[in-house]
Amino acid sequence: MCCLACLCSSEPQNVIEIKANSWIQNLVCHLFSSSDQKRNKEVEIIAQLGCSTAEYHDKLLKNIMSSLITQIKRSRPDETKKDALDEHLHTICVTCISVLTLPEVAPLLEALLHYHGSGPREVLDDHFLEAINDAVLRKKIVLSESALLSLWLRHLPSLQKAVLDLFQRLIALRSKSVKEMERMMKDSFLVSALALQRFTFIQTSL
Repeated sequence: MCCLACLCSSEPQNVIEIKANSWIQNLVCHLFSSSDQKRNKEVEIIAQLGCSTAEYHDKLLKNIMSSLITQIKRSRPDETKKDALDEHLHTICVTCISVLTLPEVAPLLEALLHYHGSGPREVLDDHFLEAINDAVLRKKIVLSESALLSLWLRHLPSLQKAVLDLFQRLIALRSKSVKEMERMMKDSFLVSALALQRFTFIQTSL
């Protein structure tokens, strides 16, 4: 699944790349919600439930997302299991890159962004954090303020890119209305992020 995620284009330029992304997303979702042991029983289960294959995999994907979220929230950093947990989270992050714009995946993204390990090293994959930030800036996904603040505080390049994007939108604003500019700044949550980033920098410098 990690290899498939790397093949997904973050900014498809033509119809072929769009179709390729869609195919990869569908395949990753199928792999997410299936295994060799389960596939042999799927036809029988689907027939018993009286639903289509697409509906079955959709429900299964939602259940797996819920299970992963519960697992992440209950995770407690432990020195004896730290490496295994970090590797597991890294695998989830890389797998999510190709499907992070799907509505069903948003709660899992929030759970991952709210997770913090016990050590100084970042446990989430850098490419995953960059992909989330790009999707947010392109308005492909919507995340809560707390999730965005966590993203920007743990990944400075994403914060810098978000600030630059806001500046560009403010400069391009035709009306030049002060109220409109204030609204854009407030809706971006960047004022809070920059204030927290400055506070964190001061705290670590003392």
